[in-house]
Amino acid sequence: MVGSGMDRLPLLEGIAAEILEMTGCDDPPVDAFELATCCGFELVPTKGEVGRVIGKLIHVPIGARTVRQHGQVAHELGHWALRRAREDDDHPAVRYMAGALMLPRRPFEADLRSSAWDLRTLQARHTNASAQMIVYRIVQLRDAVASIWDNGRLTTRIASPWLPKGLQGKRPSRLESRLAKECLEAGEVLQPSNLVWAWPVFSPGYKRVIVIAEAEQLSLRWS
Repeated sequence: MVGSGMDRLPLLEGIAAEILEMTGCDDPPVDAFELATCCGFELVPTKGEVGRVIGKLIHVPIGARTVRQHGQVAHELGHWALRRAREDDDHPAVRYMAGALMLPRRPFEADLRSSAWDLRTLQARHTNASAQMIVYRIVQLRDAVASIWDNGRLTTRIASPWLPKGLQGKRPSRLESRLAKECLEAGEVLQPSNLVWAWPVFSPGYKRVIVIAEAEQLSLRWS
């Protein structure tokens, strides 16, 4: 994980697992609102799109989509969980913690095996997690590379931090670019091979495409 070091990953997973077990909120789908309450926080609806925490109050933006509300609450809980464990709550660690809290490792890994990484199946199981959070979690737990394309433009590309440098960085492979283009044009899920996917995540006036590929397949196709 950039900025925190791979040696922190088991520690972060352990902190998340402890919080989930302590609260009894480890059975998917995790409800960030319930988790926050069990951790001693009070949720306060607030206007706007961005949440914030003040003391033991978490202000939840009522203008945001439901999955975004859950994500922002999980983000604030990530800060709290890291400080509680006397760990640095830098941005990469907090992002990792939010995903680990919303998508508990053991059941999520079982879901990855049974779903072959199909985002539709994973979203139906983990209804409070956004598509982006789910994809980030896949990259955290599997040898994978994911890219997010908004209205045809690459905006995010992430890879498992232990992968070779050739798969890191923001430059997409031809396969990723082609899948993103075809998915955008067709508006349909594409699966050219096992553990290689492109999903359309469309809303009025906005077209997002998410591409994810197993690193081994991507490396072979790239070379």
